[in-house]
Amino acid sequence: MDSGYLAAVRRRLTGRGPPAPPDRLFDLMQAPALVAATAAPSSTTTDGAVAIGVTVVATLVVVALLLAAAAMVRNARALRRAADELRQKSLALVAELERTVARADAEMDKTVARADAEMDRVDDLIGSAERLTDTVGSASQMAYSAVANPVIKVMALGAGTARASERIRRRANRR
Repeated sequence: MDSGYLAAVRRRLTGRGPPAPPDRLFDLMQAPALVAATAAPSSTTTDGAVAIGVTVVATLVVVALLLAAAAMVRNARALRRAADELRQKSLALVAELERTVARADAEMDKTVARADAEMDRVDDLIGSAERLTDTVGSASQMAYSAVANPVIKVMALGAGTARASERIRRRANRR
C-alpha cells in the first residue's frame, strides 16, 4: 500500500476527507488498525473514540451479565418448582410406604400368632406321643414278663413230649 492511500484513509476516518467509495468499504474496515499504527495518540478525536468504544463494550458486558442473571433466576425458579414437586411426590410415597409396612406388620403379627398356636399344638401332640410310648413300653414289658415264663414252660413241655413220643416209637419199632 502506498502512503497516499493511507493518508486518504486517515483523512476519511478523521472526517477531514470525502466519504469512501463502496468498493473500498473492506479496506476501510481494516483501516482502524492502520490508523492506530500511524496516528498520533494525543489526538482529541482518538480519545473520544476510545471513550465511546469503552462505553459500548462496558454496556455490552452489562447487558450480557443482566441476560445471564435473568437466565439464572429463571433456572433457579424452575429448579425450585421441580424440588417442590419432588418433595410432594416423595412425601406421598413415604406415606404409602408407611401404610404398607403397617399392614405387613399386622399380617406378620397374625402369622406369628398362628405359628405359635400351631407350635403349642405340636408340642402337646409330641408330649402325648411320648406318654403313649412310655405306656406302651411299660405294657409291653409287663406282657413280656407275664407271658414269657408260661410260654417258655409250654414250649419246654412240647419239646419234652415230642422227645418222649419219639422214644416210645423207637422202642415200639424195635420189638
